[in-house]
Amino acid sequence: MGFAFFSCDNQKAIKDVSETPINIEIKNSSCENEISLEDRNQLWHATNKKIIILFGYNYNDKSFVEKASKKLFDSFGNSEDGGVIVPIVFPDEFRHKDKAVNSDLFNILNDNSLDIAGFISLGAPEKTYRALTRIQDLWNGHIPFPVISMFPQDDILGIEDTSSIVINQVQKAESDEHMITESEEIRVQDAEDILVNAVSYILELEGAPEKDASLATHVRQMLPGKKVHRYTDSETGLYSINHFVIE
Repeated sequence: MGFAFFSCDNQKAIKDVSETPINIEIKNSSCENEISLEDRNQLWHATNKKIIILFGYNYNDKSFVEKASKKLFDSFGNSEDGGVIVPIVFPDEFRHKDKAVNSDLFNILNDNSLDIAGFISLGAPEKTYRALTRIQDLWNGHIPFPVISMFPQDDILGIEDTSSIVINQVQKAESDEHMITESEEIRVQDAEDILVNAVSYILELEGAPEKDASLATHVRQMLPGKKVHRYTDSETGLYSINHFVIE
């Protein structure tokens, strides 16, 4: 049984990446803006830092959002209680539903009252990259915080350009005659755990990571136990420095 990867773009081939270990510098956990624990059983410290989580296509139903949010809140805290996590659900929490991704998401990410430490999207809807492009333009082409796009449904080139890391899944073909299409895409079963690992990864960083060859190992360390491949164009043989597929 073969493997096939599908996204909003054309079918792509995959290629193994090196497993050369690298060290990710982990900053001192006692941040200046951290507040002491109020509950001995609480796993997280209150902080001004926030990570925006966008629940998009295939990851925005009530059951999944509640389950994933609980895991995140248990580990990192709800922003409403002084924790890290700021969840937003597409399209429910957008003023004009699918027509407002560009403007509404831009306003959220450009909120000066938030000390944004990172942005993670699952199933990014169309025009997500446009909002990120506007943020990018405000910072002379370099968004100052990590942007991780998981299983996006937006324009793939736009997402690659505006994200620190893009992650998709490898899917098995049912047969040589029938390949799984985008509409048949299956939600990643351990998406909640992947999300928790991504938040932990962001909190270890000081700003956005460099888009270089080391990103492959960063992704492997962020997602232990996953096989990581580069996203490679089957027609040109070219690959994106920051786009990966996992299985």
